[in-house]
This record gives sequence, C-alpha cells and structure tokens, in this order.
Amino acid sequence: MALDSYDALKTSIALWAFRSQDEEFEATVPDFIRLLETRVNRELRTTFQETSAPIALTNSVGDLPTDYLAFRNFSTIGAFPHVLVSSASAGWGDQFAIEGLKVRLGGLTPSAGVTLDYYARIPPLSDANQTNWLLQRAPDIYLYGSLLEACIFMQDADPSSLAKWTALYQKAVADLQSLDHMARYSRASVRASGPTP
Repeated sequence: MALDSYDALKTSIALWAFRSQDEEFEATVPDFIRLLETRVNRELRTTFQETSAPIALTNSVGDLPTDYLAFRNFSTIGAFPHVLVSSASAGWGDQFAIEGLKVRLGGLTPSAGVTLDYYARIPPLSDANQTNWLLQRAPDIYLYGSLLEACIFMQDADPSSLAKWTALYQKAVADLQSLDHMARYSRASVRASGPTP
C-alpha cells in the first residue's frame, strides 16, 4: 500500500503493528500520528518548513503567525527578501523580542510593517487534510514515528520493538535533514574577501 494519504497511513500503521483487527488500536491511530507531528515539530527544521508572512505592526508590536515555530529573518515589506533589520536601515531599530504570540520591534518601525521569514509547523494530517509535504517527501518518518508512539501505547509490546521503531525513526529524520542540508549547501562556495596571497 502506498503511504500517500492520511487514510493509507492509518491502515499501514495498524498492519505494521499487527493490530489491523483491533478496533481499540485502530481508533487510537490518529493519536499516534498527532503525537508524532508534535515530536517532529520540536525536532525538525528544514527548508520545506520555511515560509514568510507579513506582520502588521501597532506600536511596534505584531502578531506571530499561528503556525510559527522559529524565527529566521525580518525584512521590510516590499524590500529585497532576507534583508536583515539593522540600525543602518532608515528609522529602524535593530532589536526584537518574541513575547508569547507577539513580536516586538525595538526602535522606530515602518508603518507598513515587516515580513517575517520563519519555520512553520508541519500541517497536521486529518480526514480533511489527507497529505502534506512531510508525508510526500518522507513517509517513513510518519510510519516509523507513529509506530514508536504506538509502542508506548501498547505497554505489553516487545521492548525490542520500541528500540527498533526509535532507531528507524531517528534514521529517517537524519536522512531528511542530510538531504535538506545537501540541497541547501551542495553548490555553495567559499570566497575570501579582500586581498589574498
């Protein structure tokens, strides 16, 4: 069975756990998937999670996006992307703070607001949202991580199963991070500035 949708993933988890006829287990599979997504949102930062959103400011304070995980960069709206906010920018302060679900910029800020580049949470799978970028690119993370969560649920499970699914999950995450790193930096070159011998 292809791991290309939420429904297919739920079926595969029950099959791989040898619990496909266990109604209680099958009813709990969505919890395993949600717990995995929570775990992945804490551990994973890839280019696939990078996004931008305009932040409207009122008195130098703006709301963070609802899917915000971690900061990447600020730039003025309409400016070249990834321009760091600095004291050299006209009227800008060079400080910011994340306060709960808000961002506060120090110093004067433009009335138009800023663009926030950030890491976004992985869109959760559900009956209404059958797929996302992680399931498309790394279905093994979903399968092995959900089976890891299932082992915790099945307290009578073989202890070696927990170790097996943990190792497979960690390898799948490491592989995705490695591929992401290569895609981001494989063509990067280092060039010395200034006079060189």
